[in-house]
Amino acid sequence: MPLIRRMAAAHGSGLPWKAIDPDEASARACWELGVWLDVRMDGPWDQDASLFDAAAFLALAQAKPWWPYCAALETPNEPYPGQPVPGAYIQQEAALVRLLRSQGRKCIVSNRSTGWAGHEVPGATYYGAHFYRNPRNLTVDGIVEATWWFSKIESQNRNAHLLLTELGATEAVDGGPDQGGGWRAASITPGEYWSYLAGVDAALTAQTPGYAGALLFQEGAFPDWAAHEALGDLDDSMAAQAPAQAQGQGRNAMPEPEFKLGIAAEAARLKALGVDVGTPLEDEQAVHAIPGGDEISSYQETTAGLFWYSRAGNTVHFFVGAGK
Repeated sequence: MPLIRRMAAAHGSGLPWKAIDPDEASARACWELGVWLDVRMDGPWDQDASLFDAAAFLALAQAKPWWPYCAALETPNEPYPGQPVPGAYIQQEAALVRLLRSQGRKCIVSNRSTGWAGHEVPGATYYGAHFYRNPRNLTVDGIVEATWWFSKIESQNRNAHLLLTELGATEAVDGGPDQGGGWRAASITPGEYWSYLAGVDAALTAQTPGYAGALLFQEGAFPDWAAHEALGDLDDSMAAQAPAQAQGQGRNAMPEPEFKLGIAAEAARLKALGVDVGTPLEDEQAVHAIPGGDEISSYQETTAGLFWYSRAGNTVHFFVGAGK
């Protein structure tokens, strides 16, 4: 969370952030900061992508403690390495896109490993890709060429977005170690590594209109991957230099998390405490103020009361029995 807070302060709400099966407290903290939380959910489909089933995938996600707070869910990680992606798999991705849209969430599809082309998914808007270079030979050369497949997609769909759902450096791209082959194992400084990361971002920003940002691997998650860690000195470089980078890039910028996610999150929390939050009586309504002077952006009435949201404070309030 330290880097999330520092970067959110610099960039404001709508900052995308990725987590792998986060705990409830971390997911809620992201939502409270206005961070656009993208979740990767690991499972048996990571070893055998043919096991991916959209309905079962969604059901498992909905049972996770982070579900009320996530803005987006990724399809399986790095499917079919070294192979063409089967049409049946793409059909399951398309089904998950539709299911998540009905739940007010985004679906990030493709998410293939470095060097393997992504693929078009019917109905999809958000496409993921991974990009790594050898930390002993860092270069941004080839990043635009590596995402040529997305350029074809966005030529037909101007609403398409590309996210680098993993960006980093590993010796594994040249046959070396992966876990122990990160940037900290190489003779490069945090500043040099940050220049590489910023260079990738700048190249895609300049040449790929639908590029929406890159998600760094990793920040404080897995001790076994400490050679890739951003916490500490790289943290400082990023927080110091990031405000000068990519401040609002037109359609490159990700949309803010949808307000209904906030309602769902607070409803889930209250239900866990045994509070009857009722069922919605009407669609979310936009308003400017309520009695008492609090500035708010939206409300939704239920059979048990009224939710309202204060954008200034980035909080959702629930009042049992309250009326309009």
